[in-house]
Amino acid sequence: MWDELAADLERDHLVVRYDARSHGRSSTAHRDHHPAEDLVAVMDALGIERATLVGSSMGAVTSADVAWRHPERVAALVLLGGDVSEPRAHEDPFVARWYAVQEAAIAARDAQGWVEALLRYGVDGPRREPADVDPAVRERCRAMATATVAAHHTATGRQLWYDVRERAAEITPPTLVVVGELEIGWLHTVAGQLEAALPDVRRVEEPGVGHMMMLEAPARTAELVRAQLGRVQDATIAAQVLGPPAT
Repeated sequence: MWDELAADLERDHLVVRYDARSHGRSSTAHRDHHPAEDLVAVMDALGIERATLVGSSMGAVTSADVAWRHPERVAALVLLGGDVSEPRAHEDPFVARWYAVQEAAIAARDAQGWVEALLRYGVDGPRREPADVDPAVRERCRAMATATVAAHHTATGRQLWYDVRERAAEITPPTLVVVGELEIGWLHTVAGQLEAALPDVRRVEEPGVGHMMMLEAPARTAELVRAQLGRVQDATIAAQVLGPPAT
C-alpha cells in the first residue's frame, strides 16, 4: 500500500516499511503484543534512533502510541485516517453494520465475504458505492486483504494499545493529521479531537478521498508528507543556526 509514497521519498530519504504482525509477510501472532513496541524493535534492529513516523489506520494508532510512550524516538508524525489508543471505529454505525457482516462471514467460513465487508468500510466508506471507487484501488486492496486472511487466519494473539485518548496532549512531536473527506464519521471526530488536544498539530481534510488516501491520491499524499518532513528539517536547521544560548 506504500509503494508509490516509498518510491517518491526514497529519492532523498531513508524509508523503512514493514508488515505488522499477522499482516502481509510478517509472522502470525500467537501471543498478545503491543504494535508500538514492535515498531520500536524494528527501529532498534536497524539502528534508527529517531524517525518521522507515517501511519495509516492501525499504523496511525501505532505511530501515535510510540510518540506518546517514546517521544525521543519520534521527529514528527503523519497520521492518515487514524484513531488514537484502542481503535473505536466500531462505535460508528456504518462500520458496526459491516463488522456484523464480517462476524457472520467468520461463522460461515466465508473469506471473500469477510474481505468484501472490509472493502465496504475500509475503502468505499459511507458516502460511496463500490462502483464509485477506482476499480484498480479496490482490487489492489482486495488482493492485499485476501492474502493476509489466507496467511494469518490462525492468529490468536491480540493487539494491545496504550490508553492515550485522554492524554493526547502529551503527544509532543509535530503532528500532521489527515482525514479524507469521504472517511467514516468517527475518524472525522477523532481528527477534530486531535486538532484540539495536541500541542503542535496541523489538520488537513483532503477532498474526494476515503480511507486509502495513499492509493487514491499518491501524489498528494507525498506532497503532504514532504511538507511535514520539511517542517522538521527547517526546525533542525534553525536550531543549528541559532546555536546554544549565550552564557
